[in-house]
Amino acid sequence: MAVQLPDSMRRLRWRLRGAWLGPAFVGLTLFDTVLIRILPLAGEGKTAWFSAFLLSATINLIVVAALGQILGWLLRRRRPDLPKVVADNYAGTALLFGVTLAFLGFGLLHRPDVNHELDAERTAMATGRDYLARNAPGAYHQGVARSDIYRIDRDLYRVCAPGADGRRAWCVIVSTDTEPPGVKEDVSREPNASLDGVTGLR
Repeated sequence: MAVQLPDSMRRLRWRLRGAWLGPAFVGLTLFDTVLIRILPLAGEGKTAWFSAFLLSATINLIVVAALGQILGWLLRRRRPDLPKVVADNYAGTALLFGVTLAFLGFGLLHRPDVNHELDAERTAMATGRDYLARNAPGAYHQGVARSDIYRIDRDLYRVCAPGADGRRAWCVIVSTDTEPPGVKEDVSREPNASLDGVTGLR
């Protein structure tokens, strides 16, 4: 003969069974942050840690808040025995895993663009440094080893060897969409750090 549990024990059992949403939200948000960092969804290069965390937490929160109760209601139509709080927890947890899979899918789709950009940047830096080592005036030769790079546009970069005072630089514009890459000296002596969009520096 089955033992009849008191109502309080049954409620506790259901709450424990449905208590996955909170831990799942924290764990998957952190996992998604690392995933977005490794497999950016857009742009070139890696996503900043804070930006990846903010994007992950925001999307997870919106999805659970906007769709969790709807999916929970649909689940209760199939499982009338489920209390609402448990159904909502199950639904929210499933949605969080769905978001993670979506992040993974979009990241993999965007991966070829990221790899292209990384390869182009390495090519531009190597080409620019080689040109500067052979052609930069003597005052800038020691700065070749400290050359930095700034992305102007897709396949177009500015590579600069800083002068001794750091306020002037000898720069070249490198285009990596040709073979071999094209190189053109820049008449400006402004260092890359003085340009807009300093986040493009490496």
